[in-house]
Amino acid sequence: MPDEKKDAPSGSNPSGDTPDVPTIDLTQELPPPAAVILSEAGEATEGTFTQRAGMKLAKWVGALGAAVTLLIVCRWIWMSWCTSCPNIPASATAEQAKAFIENYKALQDQAVQSGRDMFDAVVVKALLPIFTSILGYIFGARSQSEGKAEDKAS
Repeated sequence: MPDEKKDAPSGSNPSGDTPDVPTIDLTQELPPPAAVILSEAGEATEGTFTQRAGMKLAKWVGALGAAVTLLIVCRWIWMSWCTSCPNIPASATAEQAKAFIENYKALQDQAVQSGRDMFDAVVVKALLPIFTSILGYIFGARSQSEGKAEDKAS
């Protein structure tokens, strides 16, 4: 039975030839993924020390901004949950019911406004400018180094 042909599984090469498989040289030490910066056309190069440090710093500032935002949202949810709807007794007059509702709306507005103010003060006015300046430095330094490399090649 050795001369019997077996059915080729789907997706295999029916001619029986083995396709050329690209080989990878594993003897070279590869930089960690955080140290690689993509240049033009998908070419990966290792960034400079300041670029790698800037990427780490940007990662931590971004993570801090996300954590602060999450804490502010959790606080807002907690404050909204704590201010439950008022129980208006049946014996209340129209003016008393209106006062209950106005007080409830004021408490809800205070909860929303305090969350907005904290987000504006911490994230928008402090962390976001730091984050954008770090990213601006990283990409500005990369474009300058690419420009110098192109000048040397000319």
